[in-house]
Amino acid sequence: MNGRPGIFHWKSARTGNCADARTGEAGASVYLAACTTNKSQWWILRSTDENPARWVLSPFLNEDLAVTGLYGDDNYAPLRELPHPDSATTSQMWHFTQE
Repeated sequence: MNGRPGIFHWKSARTGNCADARTGEAGASVYLAACTTNKSQWWILRSTDENPARWVLSPFLNEDLAVTGLYGDDNYAPLRELPHPDSATTSQMWHFTQE
């Protein structure tokens, strides 16, 4: 994207649309929109020290936030503040698997 490692487009395999953080503010929803070069569609993917690896997904517009699953069976994951720049809550850690 901008030459910095760890910056990605988060793209829907079904629709081809990209995740868009819009404002990049805490509590904001992530939307799917047509892919553009807007920085609101740039995502930072960072690994944790967990084994197996878990990942934290933050919007480029605000690296102090992360996509956060609120409840175990919820289908809503807004942007929430990270507790510390080098750590995340369990609900902010994600596994990525191949299909």
